[in-house]
Amino acid sequence: EYMDKVKLYYTLDGTEPTPHSQVYNPSTSYFQPDLIKPILVSGPGTLMVKVIGYGKNDSEVFAYAY
Repeated sequence: EYMDKVKLYYTLDGTEPTPHSQVYNPSTSYFQPDLIKPILVSGPGTLMVKVIGYGKNDSEVFAYAY
């Protein structure tokens, strides 16, 4: 019942994602392909991603320079 509370949060400005950041795909317990959208970027930057979930330890932060 808590699967939908585990989310991929991301930022594009190099800051660490928080629960107030953008969410990549809001559904996790059931597949909804229409919710998987490209992350639009313009110019160089750093994509930072963190998995945050209810009752779980947060993941480490993953970074990708583009």
